[in-house]
Amino acid sequence: GCIMHRLYRENTHYQDGIHMKDLKSLNRRQGRMVVIDDDPKALGLGEDIGNLIRIRPYENVNDLEDGRTLERLIPFLVEIARESYDNVPELLSQFVVPYEPSNDDADTTANDYHLLK
Repeated sequence: GCIMHRLYRENTHYQDGIHMKDLKSLNRRQGRMVVIDDDPKALGLGEDIGNLIRIRPYENVNDLEDGRTLERLIPFLVEIARESYDNVPELLSQFVVPYEPSNDDADTTANDYHLLK
């Protein structure tokens, strides 16, 4: 019941060969948004990148780890919703490492969050 809106391809702007999500188009407070995506370029180079938890691309339907990563993020996402964090980018900066192609923020975030609890 915490997910209020999802962005699909028809909600993006196509630019430089990339479908980019525009969080401003949602008319919601951006400080309270979390974006889970496998491509940081989907948020462009703007301030929205702080709202991103990067996840591995879903490529193999037989890879059960794909679903487990999202499952392991649930307690963290529930806490964000329950505690009504107003500055999600600041909160995520404690868990999410700066973007590098080899980083999988979702697994790192889930691991770090579970260590704190």
